[in-house]
Amino acid sequence: MELLGLVTTPPGSFLNMKKEPFQSLADLKGVKMWSLPGLASDTLAATGAVVSPGPAVRMYEVISGGVVDAFCCINFESLEVFNVTQYVGAATEVPGHLFAPAFAVFVRNDVMASISPEDQAKIREVSGEKLARYGSFGDPAEAAARQRAIDKGVPIVPASDAFVKELETAFEPVRGSWYAAVDKLGIDGKAALAYYLEQQKAIKAGN
Repeated sequence: MELLGLVTTPPGSFLNMKKEPFQSLADLKGVKMWSLPGLASDTLAATGAVVSPGPAVRMYEVISGGVVDAFCCINFESLEVFNVTQYVGAATEVPGHLFAPAFAVFVRNDVMASISPEDQAKIREVSGEKLARYGSFGDPAEAAARQRAIDKGVPIVPASDAFVKELETAFEPVRGSWYAAVDKLGIDGKAALAYYLEQQKAIKAGN
């Protein structure tokens, strides 16, 4: 397999159905929370929340039915798409955010080999970082949706420094599990994550 590119959507935050924004692990303990399944739900469970994971298409049913008290990891534009903005009482944004769905574009080696060298070169010209940067088309729409939520009276507050430190500590076992998993593949997980964060900072700085 050849990885042609990786694209992420705008990230999501903690969304409380009550008017009080989450500002500590104590606030999250025992809270029934919807999230996407997989890494998002595993990570949230480490905070003490009672996570009810499910696909995005089931989000409205779960949230509108009062099955949960809060939800997480969906960006503001998606809240509009899935018609659940009206259930947001308050949002807490964590620096770097909590979760962003990632989509990888692969091609099988035998399929790529069946394509002419000229066309292979053209495919690769629009792949890699160029393909990843195409994913930024969602950023303006996300910013507009976030502003509409503010205009509707949704308080959006940053996580306090103390809350961020609590989250970092709570998430460490999840991070450690990932390090162990990729170590078996011959990958230095800590170095890979450090490189990713460095690149993220560089892109934000316009480099």
